[in-house]
Amino acid sequence: MKKIFILLICLVIMTNLVYALDCQYKQMESYQIEEDRFYLNSTLLNEGPTFESQDTGLTTAKFKVYNPYDFNITIEIPYKTISNWYGNGIRGVSGIVPAKEFTIFDSQHNNGGPVSEPVLKIIEPKITKKHELVTKEKEICKLCAGKNCSNDGISCSLPNECGGNYCIESYCSNSEVCYNNNCKCATNEIQCSDNKKCVL
Repeated sequence: MKKIFILLICLVIMTNLVYALDCQYKQMESYQIEEDRFYLNSTLLNEGPTFESQDTGLTTAKFKVYNPYDFNITIEIPYKTISNWYGNGIRGVSGIVPAKEFTIFDSQHNNGGPVSEPVLKIIEPKITKKHELVTKEKEICKLCAGKNCSNDGISCSLPNECGGNYCIESYCSNSEVCYNNNCKCATNEIQCSDNKKCVL
């Protein structure tokens, strides 16, 4: 019986914590971030092609390239090779990546060492990459008195703690009546007809 009671208390506490962390009232916040942007002529493209080194051996290199555009692109991937026996070198691979597809490029070299510093270059069409400061927006919890606004139904002491701007009978509400017309009246009280307080 004692275990069940403890379990119920834990469940109530966890439920209240989850509810308290929920963000009912939200607002948009502007922020700036530096990012690479891609242009075809003067038209901004949504994103740029991506690539990853899939497998590099002592004499091989493999790269997976994704083309996000509605047109084919011709790419080139130069990279460096490092070898104690043959000295450092520069190799590369190039080819066409069809629209909206992944393509794997295999490259051979004879340096017998690791591959480093691969760089994806777009040869055709002429796409320009610019590193720019971009203003974006994100949704955040609305702030009340410097803290996240309390949700409707959460206990409060002042209206400016509540996202709905009202603190009625110590509970947040989004109107001048108790939250869900429930003033949390004690067992010996009833709620007034104006839904704003409890009386004996």
